[in-house]
Amino acid sequence: MKVVMRFAVILIFCFSSNCFFLSADTSSTSLLIETGIKLYENGDYEESLKLFDSGLDTIEDEESLITIHKYMALNYIAFNIKEKAYQEFKKIFVINPDFELEERYSPVVMKIYELAKLDSGKSGFLEILSEPAGADVYLDGEFFGSTPLKKELRFGRYFMELKLFGYKIYNKSIVMNSEQIFLDKIKLNETLFFSKFKEGVVLYEKGEYISALEIFFDVLVKTRKFPDVYIMIGLCYSKIPEMEFEGIEWIKKGISKSTEKKKGYMSLYDSYYNVEDYKAALNVLKKIETLENTVDISDWINSRKQILKEKGYI
Repeated sequence: MKVVMRFAVILIFCFSSNCFFLSADTSSTSLLIETGIKLYENGDYEESLKLFDSGLDTIEDEESLITIHKYMALNYIAFNIKEKAYQEFKKIFVINPDFELEERYSPVVMKIYELAKLDSGKSGFLEILSEPAGADVYLDGEFFGSTPLKKELRFGRYFMELKLFGYKIYNKSIVMNSEQIFLDKIKLNETLFFSKFKEGVVLYEKGEYISALEIFFDVLVKTRKFPDVYIMIGLCYSKIPEMEFEGIEWIKKGISKSTEKKKGYMSLYDSYYNVEDYKAALNVLKKIETLENTVDISDWINSRKQILKEKGYI
């Protein structure tokens, strides 16, 4: 009742054409809120702010407090005091992190509300699929994971980059503002040198080793940071008579430059086996067994062990 008595002067005004006095037996909280809203709707923003501010120390009901902070924000926006409006919306999210503002308000109101929502400390799940998979995802320059991924992320605005060797960097600004954001099938575009590299692989698979070598060396001129091109040069040489040992050296170069060495060592094993250096092939096989994540090639390893065993090297 203290709130009603304190603001009895401003609780007398017109609804439509009928004036009335808000009686003392009405709920003080409801009375304050209804009156404050009417003042706002009538454009009396200063009196509306004063009334709502008076209720903050005495009202404990969460729904009522949310309504008060919302209309205080709207009043501040009417005065173009956007920072205070932003702070009022933030207070709402402290009370209810799931608060949703009806979209009937102006773009200015919705923008300030969205900014406060992003800064509410809430989080959701960001799910990303890329084509091809295996792209590294960076948010604001920090590594976030590799595709496909589904990971919790705090609400906010982020600059996202997808990086995969041989493909152009994909970048996009994203807004994390819901329980789940799904970015489906982001298609990465090949760089020119990677497209050429794939042409060379096709030629190698057709048995056109000299033509494939020409392409691989052309790619090597453009980038020396691509371990697979060294390995493919080595594989081509290994198919050309009297160039097999040259091929082995190229494969070794590729392995030394690679962070994912499994494929390189498998090629090196085959090259040693083809020149009948079974002891060297066995040493490479032992090296492969020390690598992490070799479950997917366990059959390949076991078959090579069996072959070397039959030859008396195991």
